[in-house]
Amino acid sequence: MTKTIRIHLQQGAQTLADVTLSTSLDQGKLPQLLQYIHDLTQDTIPAAPGTIRAQDAAALKTIGKKYLALAEYLARIQDDTTTLTFNEIEQLLGAPLPATARGQHARAWWANTDTHSQGKAWLAVGWKTITINPEQETVEFRRK
Repeated sequence: MTKTIRIHLQQGAQTLADVTLSTSLDQGKLPQLLQYIHDLTQDTIPAAPGTIRAQDAAALKTIGKKYLALAEYLARIQDDTTTLTFNEIEQLLGAPLPATARGQHARAWWANTDTHSQGKAWLAVGWKTITINPEQETVEFRRK
């Protein structure tokens, strides 16, 4: 009779890992396995390019439809900073940005606050705005 160890990690409805090991596991590999499991529980394993981390996937469910595409885009980025033009953001959203995103109140519109749906979108997936340039119509985001 073979003895096995089953490790099942789940966050909400999403399975993070489901591993079955034979008790004959090479003891030298056990520390690696334990570190991997620890990293899963800390969400420190980098996501593959183009994928969304588990914590970001959960956060996306809390975002309204209007800015969801922007949040999804940011959630997939692997770099720590990114600069987008207002036009690129409008293409993601499939709609124009409001005039306040461009006008004299642009910095307030791009503020890192979750009291407005646009700010909630990027904050929820771990990003913040750091440079807003209304003249060049660009915004730089940095991972929090």
